[in-house]
Amino acid sequence: MYALAGFFIYMTTPLVFNLARMAYIDHGAAFYSMLSFMAALRFRDEGSLKWLAVSAMAMGLGLGAKYNVLLSFFLIGLFITAVSYKDKGISEAIKKSAFFVAVALAVLSPWLIRNYAWTGSPFYPLFETAAASVARGEGLHVTGEMAPVGKRFILYGEGALDLIILPLRLFWEGADNSIQKFDGVLNPMFLAFIPLAFLRKEKDTKLLLAFSILFFALAAFTVDLVTMYLMPVIPVVIILVTLGIRNGFGSRLLKWPAVIIAVALVAFNVSYGFGLYKKTGAVNYFAGGMDREGYLKAALSDYNIISFGNGALPQDARVMLLFTGDKGYYWDREYIYGDRTGVFLNTIVKNSHDATSIAAGFRNYGATHLMVNEALFQKFANDNFTQKELEVLVSFLNTRLHALYSYRGYSLYEIRQ
Repeated sequence: MYALAGFFIYMTTPLVFNLARMAYIDHGAAFYSMLSFMAALRFRDEGSLKWLAVSAMAMGLGLGAKYNVLLSFFLIGLFITAVSYKDKGISEAIKKSAFFVAVALAVLSPWLIRNYAWTGSPFYPLFETAAASVARGEGLHVTGEMAPVGKRFILYGEGALDLIILPLRLFWEGADNSIQKFDGVLNPMFLAFIPLAFLRKEKDTKLLLAFSILFFALAAFTVDLVTMYLMPVIPVVIILVTLGIRNGFGSRLLKWPAVIIAVALVAFNVSYGFGLYKKTGAVNYFAGGMDREGYLKAALSDYNIISFGNGALPQDARVMLLFTGDKGYYWDREYIYGDRTGVFLNTIVKNSHDATSIAAGFRNYGATHLMVNEALFQKFANDNFTQKELEVLVSFLNTRLHALYSYRGYSLYEIRQ
């Protein structure tokens, strides 16, 4: 019964529920990461190489899904090393760890080969962004900009206490579409049940908690702390919450408070779900009130531009996405990530002396067209370019770009020769 309750809680958790409607791979990353973790526990209990192989293969698939699974790779690898060392010493620990890494990389190898063939770097863009952060003296992170903790301190004015309780704030401060608010919603009632998981002695509750805390800590220092990147650890958190509910319901003293909080937990999840579907118009879509194309145009502010481009642009067009969130799923034409932080645009403009050289700069990246979030583009330009550079950029916009379509703050342009 409690396993089914855990399944229901996981599937209705706002972050999980919201991501389920989007074309992201985070659910796959969470699945393979959790499968690898559970298989590693079976390896510890049975000592069978079969379970170690399953753990490694699942980890390879998880890494192929999304790079944030590297945090799970590191933690589960440490766990396997520690277990093997405890049982049979250093020699066995080295052998089992090497086996885990080798099998995981073998499963991951098709993605590594593809990356190398396309970009010249097997782990693109992790190596490049990590090396750049180290070179700037910011420590090891992969955001491509300022260090994640530094960003929260400088941009959002957060103090030492805010940063210390960051993992807890994720549960009650989360909001969709706000990087400052972690760009996703969890459930504050989770915090009430996690401590209750320790009312009874369970074999792995401390291990689950340690995995969760270490994953949160590593994520805080290496990536922008948005809840989407924490998906690999969310199943672990839900297990702790479910154990807490079971223990609370089984306690004579805490039973009724636990029941009340559990009802609040479910109500929070269900309320978010209904609100989300009402906001996105999904109810109307599922009721047959609109077709897929109509729903996407209503739900996604950039889809009208994409739909137009898919029908109007030549087959050999290459669209650079500027400040659009690097979302290319619905494009039927080849697209290029223009870097959501404006690195490409900044490099091109600062290395150009006139409109022709800016056009050549985009062409050198292979772009024939630009899809632009106009408000973010204008803000970035005003914040980062000198008056002379702005004049050159405006000249480029007026003379070398041909506006094809604009809608809801997005525009599609052709770069003239």
